[in-house]
Amino acid sequence: MKSLLFTIIGAFILFTSSSCQTEAPSKVRSAFKEKFPDVTKVKWEMENDNEWEAEFKSDGLEGSASFDLEGKWLETEMEIITEDLPANVFKALYLEYEKFEIEEAVSLSSPDFMGYELSVEILDGKKEKEFEVKISEDGKTIQMVKENDDEDDEKAEVKDKDQYNKEQEEDDD
Repeated sequence: MKSLLFTIIGAFILFTSSSCQTEAPSKVRSAFKEKFPDVTKVKWEMENDNEWEAEFKSDGLEGSASFDLEGKWLETEMEIITEDLPANVFKALYLEYEKFEIEEAVSLSSPDFMGYELSVEILDGKKEKEFEVKISEDGKTIQMVKENDDEDDEKAEVKDKDQYNKEQEEDDD
């Protein structure tokens, strides 16, 4: 009986280790090394059938970079200390909200976007609302995604700044 149990466990380990690919294709690894030559420790994860993500640290901050199967760079996210955000990011938030707190910040870059993604708690009277806010480098709010209490990102509500402000005015009436 014990030998059967060990056989089943061994087969499961062998099957799962051979079916989980943890090493990115050479094109992807080469593209990463070219983009981040100083990074030595990388943890690779296959995000989906067409995308690999590298998790790494650079200058003591966590980051991730995504590449397609051919090694084309898709996106980089780098943790950023809130105090290091550019002044125009704070200005964009202050122009929209009297009171807010940035809970987490990352710099976000892709072929078609350079800016920041922030987890922001907006203090609106007695209500606290949590949003993911994308702000471009020039300080324009690109989009806001309201975080739902059930933490189901699929149900998150995407809004642009004008849509959010219009709804706030309607709520005040």
